[in-house]
Amino acid sequence: MDGKDDDDDVLLDTDVKEGHFVVHTVDDGELRRFIVELSYLAHPGFLKLLEKAAEEFGFKQMGILAIPCRYTDLQTVLEGKENNKE
Repeated sequence: MDGKDDDDDVLLDTDVKEGHFVVHTVDDGELRRFIVELSYLAHPGFLKLLEKAAEEFGFKQMGILAIPCRYTDLQTVLEGKENNKE
């Protein structure tokens, strides 16, 4: 062990603000990237998409969080929550 903290080796995207995470939709091999607020982890529509991802990819995804759905499905969930804030 070199005394270095493992977190020092983690590279983060500079466009992802604190309190957000990256999600990729996967539809017929096409990836679309979204930056999502952490609060969506409690949203019922987002949780359904995560369940779908667990069924298809399992819980051992490494690297990116990929959800097997059309990008429009994720947009609908994200827009629906935003509309409920207003």
